Order: sequence, then structure tokens, then C-alpha cells
Amino acid sequence: MEPSAALIGLRLLLYVNASDYLPTTEAVGVRITVHDKDEYPFPETFGYSAPTGYISSFGMKMVTFFSTKTR
Repeated sequence: MEPSAALIGLRLLLYVNASDYLPTTEAVGVRITVHDKDEYPFPETFGYSAPTGYISSFGMKMVTFFSTKTR
């Protein structure tokens, strides 16, 4: 039996200083992006939103594509 992903996955504890946000800010939270070290992150497009005051869990799966030469 394989261990649960929640037990072996990446865990983060983030501090969001909500008092530093502007009064007109729509929401308080974080945007999380997981990307390859050689990729530029695009959190608005490929990120996950996590609100403050809650536990958030995201499932991910690594997919690798290989191109084949065609004649």
C-alpha cells in the first residue's frame, strides 16, 4: 500500500500580513504556482488561489511530453 500523498507531499506554512494590504484590496490570500526551474511562472494563468484562515489542498500530477521526429 502506498502512503497518502498528503503525508509525503510538499507542505507550506505562509504568513500573510493582511494589515499591509490596501483598504481597496478585493481579497486577502496567496496565489501558488508550481513550475519547472527553467520556466517563467504565470500565476494568473496557471496558479492556484489559497485564501487565508483555511487549509487548502491541491492535487497535482507531473506530465512529461516527448516529441518524435516525423518524416
